[in-house]
Amino acid sequence: MSRSKAREAAFKVLYAREVSGDYQPENSSEFTGALVAGTEKHLEEIDKNIESHLDDWRLDRIYPVERVLLRLATYELLWTETPKPIVIDEAVELAKKYGSEDSASFVNGILDNFNGKVRP
Repeated sequence: MSRSKAREAAFKVLYAREVSGDYQPENSSEFTGALVAGTEKHLEEIDKNIESHLDDWRLDRIYPVERVLLRLATYELLWTETPKPIVIDEAVELAKKYGSEDSASFVNGILDNFNGKVRP
């Protein structure tokens, strides 16, 4: 499974858990599992980091697709060695695929702003 597909699978797991509770994928890669576990383990810190970059928004007011993508990407930015441009590009592509018309630009804007403050 490619890393892009593994990220998409991680997004689906996290999204399903966000909106309907527990969800276990039928098959996933080691990278998918690491992304899901890491995002869930560091959720409180991830949310604080995201909220510090939201102007006039609360995290709980953001649509679940965008919220999950921001959490997943923030985890990757802070706790993995994945290059920052790849993390942002992958999150934007998933936002285009699963979000609304404005999701990609919203996710890109938040992550781009956040991006300058992590792993310089």
